[in-house]
Order: sequence, then C-alpha cells, then structure tokens
Amino acid sequence: MNRIHRHLSTVTALTSLERYGKQSSSTYGKIDDLTCSYDGNHLTAISDNAPIPTISGSFDFKDEASTTAEFLYDENGLRPDVTKGNNNRVVVAENDSIVQINHYYPYGGVIGDISTNESVQKYKFEGKELDRTFGLDNYDIHARQYFAMAPMWDRIDPLTEDNPQFSPYSYCMGDPVNLGDYDGMDIWEIDNEGRIRKHIEDTTQDAFYMVELNDSGEYERTFTIDEDGNKIYNSISFAYGTIESQRSVSYSPNKKDVDKYDIYQVRGDENGKALFEFFGRNVAGNRIEVGHIMCGVEGEKGLNFVLNSHHKPEYYVEDGVERIKSSEPATKELYNNRLIYGYHIRAFIHSHPNSINPSKADMEFKRRVEHNSRILGAPPPQTKIWHVKTGVYYDY
Repeated sequence: MNRIHRHLSTVTALTSLERYGKQSSSTYGKIDDLTCSYDGNHLTAISDNAPIPTISGSFDFKDEASTTAEFLYDENGLRPDVTKGNNNRVVVAENDSIVQINHYYPYGGVIGDISTNESVQKYKFEGKELDRTFGLDNYDIHARQYFAMAPMWDRIDPLTEDNPQFSPYSYCMGDPVNLGDYDGMDIWEIDNEGRIRKHIEDTTQDAFYMVELNDSGEYERTFTIDEDGNKIYNSISFAYGTIESQRSVSYSPNKKDVDKYDIYQVRGDENGKALFEFFGRNVAGNRIEVGHIMCGVEGEKGLNFVLNSHHKPEYYVEDGVERIKSSEPATKELYNNRLIYGYHIRAFIHSHPNSINPSKADMEFKRRVEHNSRILGAPPPQTKIWHVKTGVYYDY
C-alpha cells in the first residue's frame, strides 16, 4: 500500500511531506520524509530524512544537496535547482496487448514498483510529458514546468493576483485529489448535462463541442446540415488562452451523493457571457442550470467563472405555478470555498430553463451575499436570472 501524509501552510505551500512505497524488492516503508524551507513564497530548500530506496525506478525525492539556498529564482521564476543533476494509466498496442501500466501518487509521481514498462512512452500524469533526464522528474505543462516530488511549479501562477490566498507556486491549491490543473488551452467535448466527455489539447484555439451518444454507444459531435450540405457543428470557440483554466471539484449536492462541478475561468466579460449562454442553451433540455460569476474589473479584462454543476433542480407546484425548490449549487460552493476570500464580485447570474422567478434558495443566497458585503464594506453584487427560452436577463 502506498500512502502520502502532508502538511500545508495557510497559503497552501507544502511545509512537509511523508511518502510511503517500496524501498527495495522485498520491503515497504517511508521513501520520503521532506521538510520545506521558504523565503516568503519562494521555496529555498528541501531536506529528506528518509532512507534512499534501492529499487529501480523509485519516484522519490533525490536529495543531492544540503545548503540553505538549493532553489534559486530570477525574474522568470525558479531556476534549475542544485538538487538535480488527464493521466495515462494504460498503453495498449494495436493487437490489444498491454505494453505499459502507470500508477500515480496524488501529486503525479509515478509509483515505480507497481508500474510496468515506464519508458515505453513519456506522456503520463494529466497526459503531460515526464522528463526524467538526469533525475529531473519534471512534467512539461506547456507554460510552466511541474516538479511533482516537491510538489510545486517552477514559476508563479500568471493569475496569482486573482488568488491571493493561495501560494503562487502551489499545485492545485494543495488539493490534487479533487482538483486538476490544466493549461486551459484546449478543446472540450460536452454532453447535454454539461459533463466533460473528452478533453483534447490544442494550441490554436479554445473550443467547446456538444456531443451525444450514437448507436454504437460512443460520443460524437452534434451538427446540422445547411442548405449547401455543409456540417454546422454545435460549438463555440475563442481565441487561444481565453479559457485560462478548468477545474473539476467534488461536492455533495444533497449531502449524500457525490458529484463534481466544473469551473471554467474565462477572461473577458463578453467571452464569459457567450460561454455561459452556450452551456445554458444546451443543457436546458435536462432542466439543468448553469452559473456565471463576474469578478474584478469590467470589460475585456474582466474575470469570469462559468459553472456547470450537472444538477437537476427539484420542482414543485404552488397555486398552479411550477416553482423551483433548489438552486444552482456550484455558485454557492465556489463562493463559500473561494470567492468570499477577497474577490471583488460584480454579479451572480444563473440560468433558468423555464421560470423567470427566483427560488427561495436563490433569495436566501442573495440575502447572505448582501449581508457579507455589508460586513466587508463592499457594494453588493448584482443578482440575475437568464431565462433560456426568451434570452432575457431578469434582476432579482
């Protein structure tokens, strides 16, 4: 059995980590016992008090220095340190034989003792290339290099000012089990519940395609045929880098079942609105609501969060009128767990497939946000419903 114990600071910078795995061909035990030292947010040194594993391929921290400044920084972030001289799990050949199996620690390290033929192909954790040259053990995540053994990035998050409560070098806010940290420059295929069915790397655009199951049980992109016989895909695209990040977060919609909601961080108010309405139109048939939160400055630099919770609200009839019993839950989750901590929130918006009226839960959330705004001395955010059928926004 492999176990990881960790301790995090208040800004999600790792201060210590214990990692357990195979020490030799016949023994299990502690393979890492790390203590991290910092100068502000800068990691300066890592010491390892665990015995060095003798098994080949062990993905433990290689502590080959003992100084007070093992990690050095320049204007671009972390320089090469002096201690170094969507996950691909199974690789199958054309004849259906398995040629490689990968198993991972939560932070992305390969568990060498139970993985097989690791060198067959390099693309592993989150589908990114693992560079083990000279013991580097870094993942190439395009804009940044990820050091899974620390675990930390080699340079700060370019959006660090939007997340002041988190260390700019931390990976997944210190929670790699529930969060993913992608480069945000890809193509997503989405089903009619808003769930991500495929995630494709692309360096030319950020795009979304709606998909549905075909007769063979496979998801394919939906389209219509125009009068000239051309396929018109049900899709939306943006300039490369507009979708700055995407994360999937576990939550319990009813305090019993476990599901995930998806957060898309979008730069620019018009872009955020376009993605929100695209999702809202395409999941409305399942009576699913979508959220849109507008933060920071207005306009093309506005910070937007578009949320898909895949949650079907409960309905009831009162005085002959159908009413919503519950609200779109992802907005509340993101607000409680992140946005309440220092974000300037301009607007909370969510879609209603049918009703133009807020639910009781909507009103309760509005009152809570206004109360918190008064305490903080901040103006209350706008609250709006986007009625999918008519395309009209209603204040409430």
